[in-house]
Amino acid sequence: MPSNEGLSRDEEVELYAVLNLSRGASATEINERYRSLSLLFHPDKQRDPAAADAATEQFLKVQKSYQVLSDPFLREVYDVLGLEGLSINWPADLPSSGKDKIVEELERIKNEGRTEEIPELEQPINNTCSITVDATGQMYMHRHRLTELTTLQRLTGWQIVSQEMGHTIAKRLGQKTTVSFRTNGTVQGGRLGSIHYVGTVAHQFSPRFRGHTKIIYDTNTLATAFGGQYRDNYNTVNATCSLAPFTSGAPPMMDIAYARRLYPLKPQMAEIALHLHQIPSLSINYMSHETLTQDLIDANERGLPSVNGFKTFLFERRVGIRFNQIWPSLVASVSVHVMELATRVTAGGELGFGGLSGSIGAHYKHNGQELDLVTAISSGGLVFSITFMLWKQKFNIPIILSDSLDSYGALFSVVIPSSVAVLGYHFIIRPQRRALRIAQIRVARRVLEEDSDARKKRNIVIDLLKDSAHKVMSSEIAKGGLVIESAIYGVIDTEDGARDLAIDVTIPLQALVRNSRLHVPGGQSKSNLQGFSDPAPFTSKTLRIHYLFRGLPHFADVPDYIPVVLPLSEHRVQQC
Repeated sequence: MPSNEGLSRDEEVELYAVLNLSRGASATEINERYRSLSLLFHPDKQRDPAAADAATEQFLKVQKSYQVLSDPFLREVYDVLGLEGLSINWPADLPSSGKDKIVEELERIKNEGRTEEIPELEQPINNTCSITVDATGQMYMHRHRLTELTTLQRLTGWQIVSQEMGHTIAKRLGQKTTVSFRTNGTVQGGRLGSIHYVGTVAHQFSPRFRGHTKIIYDTNTLATAFGGQYRDNYNTVNATCSLAPFTSGAPPMMDIAYARRLYPLKPQMAEIALHLHQIPSLSINYMSHETLTQDLIDANERGLPSVNGFKTFLFERRVGIRFNQIWPSLVASVSVHVMELATRVTAGGELGFGGLSGSIGAHYKHNGQELDLVTAISSGGLVFSITFMLWKQKFNIPIILSDSLDSYGALFSVVIPSSVAVLGYHFIIRPQRRALRIAQIRVARRVLEEDSDARKKRNIVIDLLKDSAHKVMSSEIAKGGLVIESAIYGVIDTEDGARDLAIDVTIPLQALVRNSRLHVPGGQSKSNLQGFSDPAPFTSKTLRIHYLFRGLPHFADVPDYIPVVLPLSEHRVQQC
């Protein structure tokens, strides 16, 4: 089994990019590319010791890439598991198995590795505290005697209705089992209310099925609940059943929900949910979840921050019909996720025979910090809720602003928090983001301008490619083919000096031209190509190419992970 020598994991080397091949490349293409690159970078052909070191490094990468991609079994392992899969000691008989069995085994290992990423059923929050406040008298005074209220009268208009404290301890037993225990106590009207205890055991039986069992004790009532979730690429099934075996007149309760993806490559789903409680209900929903990809996550975490923070939006929608017993109601909700600001704005509503109800809120979550502000309004009243994390403890404060439909209170609870958020964004968040952006650009420019070892190696590789590029260019000029006039690889942003974060890759790109054609596969960063490097690891990059084809000027602007195909008629520059 080959080792990963010469391929530092920190460099995130893409073996296909080293040979400038697509993942569907044939064995013939792999052999031809290996021969040309191994001759170019062979250490024995280098006379300069410094050039020999850089050439040796490139030669080892080419050798490693060829060793893996020319072996059908290792290539399959790499395609499914990446570089980590090459370090696994595979059974001796597995490479000789059929392709279907190999793929099945690799997919099984890949899915089992994902079980560590599945969240625990009970999050290990040490304490939760909820304080419900009645401010209906305060709102009444505000409407009728706003100018006459003293500070003392304003403060005495608030009343604590109930308090609830909870504590959770959780322990993970191995990679598949989680055990948790939670206690909750309630105080109402100055008197101790109910106390209940919940013990939970959750187990990941397979990559697709997770089950759990709960035991609940509450005021001399013992109940049990068990359920599970099955999930694959298209279907999701959730089922939970609870019963109190020692309580007479308490029938079992059940919740069943089935959701299915409607299109293979799109997030739209249909869901049907049945709740068999004392008041049964049936819901039928159409959902469109946000399409959060790993590329978006990486770009958000390592990308150059924009000044306004509105670079990436993700949308989520839900619409459906709900039957409470036999009475139908229409439900709808929408949310907008602003990734850079780690903020989600949500709005939802329900229209039925009981009237119209709705809610609007904003949710912030970043680096262990959370803040939720939600206003809910219905014919039964108006509630403004604040939830936040402090010292790793979770606090929730629902404030009852009105016990009836109150347009004045709704306006009060939405406009004031929104105004505070807008002012805070304009005077605090936006200046901080601009300062952070400028600081990152300065650091990246300083690293790029320094005469570092990486820059020296890149320059040496470009020198090694000069002869090959010159031969290709001469041949292309003679037949009126593809000639690279200039090529720049770097940041597409032009504000705050970010435009300087780019490198000249004209020679490396010309060396890749074959028979008046240039093809660089997509789906991988172009910084892995010979003669390339990453001028700004923290943000997205693009490749700008000015080239001639049949003596006519062309221009291409290609994002980093998009394939490069030259020439194309749409690249032609129209001359006046």
